[in-house]
Amino acid sequence: MNPIEKIVRKATRHYYTALVAHPQARVWYYNLYQILEGDAEVPNIESAAGRFDDSWIEQRFERHANDERRHQQLWVDLLKSRNIFNPESIPPWANFVDMVLNRTWFAARDKLAKQEQVHPSQLIVMFAGMHALEVLGVQRFEIMANLHRTSDPEIATLLDTIVKDERFHTAYTRESVLRLGRRYGCLDYAERCLVEAVKAYQSLGVTMFPRFVDHLRGMGVKFSPWFLLLNQVFKIYGRLTPDLREPPQMPVQEAKRIPAIAVVSA
Repeated sequence: MNPIEKIVRKATRHYYTALVAHPQARVWYYNLYQILEGDAEVPNIESAAGRFDDSWIEQRFERHANDERRHQQLWVDLLKSRNIFNPESIPPWANFVDMVLNRTWFAARDKLAKQEQVHPSQLIVMFAGMHALEVLGVQRFEIMANLHRTSDPEIATLLDTIVKDERFHTAYTRESVLRLGRRYGCLDYAERCLVEAVKAYQSLGVTMFPRFVDHLRGMGVKFSPWFLLLNQVFKIYGRLTPDLREPPQMPVQEAKRIPAIAVVSA
């Protein structure tokens, strides 16, 4: 871990520790999680059967979609039982999952939903993007679960359940990228996409950090002076850096060599 990663990790832990100490901020975050799970990290298609020409991927993709719907319902049930279900409190800008789903990393979504042919390179990019979302999700949820371990065991248990599923999602999306790379003779490209996706999403997280910090400060959350100074650095970084880096482009000649995947009826 390089020095910058250590700083970001320390800042992330301080951020979550501060928000968990504030009742209003906690409730706001629970509602945010409910919305993020609802959008999920997967295309909204009725069935994955025949979409990827690989039953191993298709079966796990469907489980992923079902898991995300179940996670959302777990949040909804818990929030309603506590009478704190308030999705209207979450502004559109806070839904970073919806943001990335509408970018180039998920360009394959519309084709999949419309049962159109999709190029393997688009699937590689999509699964790399899904993998990056899951990697970051596991990190954040684990911090939140540990912070709730004593103060709110019910929330900790819910987050533990989600983390267990997210670890599976992390593993299968990574293997899906590599599996597609091996199958279509573009493993180097697939491996590059995995690396670049995590970097791109980490960078996006840094650019979005200040807006969340400012919003929570408006609720009354207290952060340490060193953290607020670092937050100013993140704001400058956000002005200089695109919000989400584009995925690697497969060389044209290599892309031409690889045929598109036709939809196969289940």
